[in-house]
Amino acid sequence: MSASVISYAWEIGKQMAEDVIARYVKEEGRYPESVGIILWATSNLRNHGQCVAEFLYLLGLRPVWQKGSLRVIDIEVIPLSELKRPRVDVTGRISGLFRDSMPASVTWMDKAVDMVASLEESLEENYIRKHVLQEAQELTEQGGCCLAAGFVPHLW
Repeated sequence: MSASVISYAWEIGKQMAEDVIARYVKEEGRYPESVGIILWATSNLRNHGQCVAEFLYLLGLRPVWQKGSLRVIDIEVIPLSELKRPRVDVTGRISGLFRDSMPASVTWMDKAVDMVASLEESLEENYIRKHVLQEAQELTEQGGCCLAAGFVPHLW
């Protein structure tokens, strides 16, 4: 696979995210705090991960590619000063075939949410962190255990 195909898929995914945000801002007059994305295996295999790119970019992250192989080796935070918008909380609904055929993508998406939830940013600029802390507080008030619910323990 060529570098141009991979960078093209990333750019399309970014544009898809920007389009979702722009439409929401136009219709609602504010940034969306959360969105949902359905991720199908066949479409992501066919388009080289554009929907995964959209997922990452909504969160305010980008992939790091290994030189030569162009394999994703990490993800990195896009600074808010560069992003120029809040980080949007994304719920990804994945198909079973997506889970089974692209486990590395699922791992990256899980890592992405944990990374963003852990950032020391204001709740007005990081809706993921805002929602994780709200849900953790609600569970705590109800006598639940946030660690068992999968919340990031270092947010406390």
